[in-house]
Amino acid sequence: MHYIKRAEMTKEYKDGGLQAIDFEIMDGTLKINWLKSFFNNKSFWYHIPREIFKRFGGIDLLLKCDFNIKKLPIKLSQFHQQVLLYWKLLYNHNFTPHNTPIWNNRYITIKNKSLYKKDWMDKGIWSLIHLTDNDGRVMTHENFCHKYNITVDQNSFASIIRAIPIPTLNLIQEIVSNSHSVSPALPHLVAGNFDFKSVKTPNKTIRKMLDDISHPSLPFRNSIKQIFSIDIIYSLRSKYLKFPITPKAKEIHYRVLNDVYPSGEFLRQRCGFETNKCVFCDDIETSVHLFFQCIYSEALWTDIHDWLYTKMRIEPLSENDVIYGAILDNTEWDFLVNNIIIVAKFYIHKCRYGK
Repeated sequence: MHYIKRAEMTKEYKDGGLQAIDFEIMDGTLKINWLKSFFNNKSFWYHIPREIFKRFGGIDLLLKCDFNIKKLPIKLSQFHQQVLLYWKLLYNHNFTPHNTPIWNNRYITIKNKSLYKKDWMDKGIWSLIHLTDNDGRVMTHENFCHKYNITVDQNSFASIIRAIPIPTLNLIQEIVSNSHSVSPALPHLVAGNFDFKSVKTPNKTIRKMLDDISHPSLPFRNSIKQIFSIDIIYSLRSKYLKFPITPKAKEIHYRVLNDVYPSGEFLRQRCGFETNKCVFCDDIETSVHLFFQCIYSEALWTDIHDWLYTKMRIEPLSENDVIYGAILDNTEWDFLVNNIIIVAKFYIHKCRYGK
């Protein structure tokens, strides 16, 4: 199976993959599960990381922030860094100027380090809206301290305001000036379609979400998408797995079905082999030629059809029937014919290497 990319092997059977486990994705699944348990588990073992994350306002706030691990003011352990990186991969952060926290923000930094002020957060100050007046302009130091009843050093206040990018301040001013009332709200922790904190998410679901994000493209290696609908493609790619035939025969069918069978032409294109002649007739050996168009393969399929025709009235097997699988209305006939097709393809494969 070394002709298939790892990203394709991890896909589900119906998507042309083998449902292989990507160890990086599995590692990410374990770390996301650790993060889920961190919210609800009050065990002593979580005490130290809980105290560390309090320096950023707690894990609940940090996960909602548009942070950059390298810009956080405290260097985290490799484990916690990886946990946060997998979260960033899983969480879709939709930027809105008034709902994005200014704390732990990768774009609001002093000396290349993001900010967090506990005394400000305790007063409910976390959005750019909280720093502006009714016209969308940044409040003066005096008005800010008076409004929130907080004591802040003037230089500290000025340095935080200077750290905010000017284009972002302009966006906020435009939003406030064009709206009578803007109420900022912290985003919800949602992973995929699930509430991350409350909904119990199976490992399989987390693994699939990470895999879809890491490897978003689906493998349609041949013209199967132009021939069949998605529902039929899913059926063709998965129903043979339950057939009572040897795994080797299923493997050959998988290779032919997904256009990764090592035919002569395939090896010439992929690996630079010099010859691409059919072992039976010296024509150019593609998968379609070897398993259907070759005169010897064609004779085999004719004999098989003649034998089947004595028991069931079916049309001669077409190229699509042989390469992808037959589609018959009668369930029993469909099962029987597809089993025979796969075994026959395995026979052709054995003859090719046994010549």
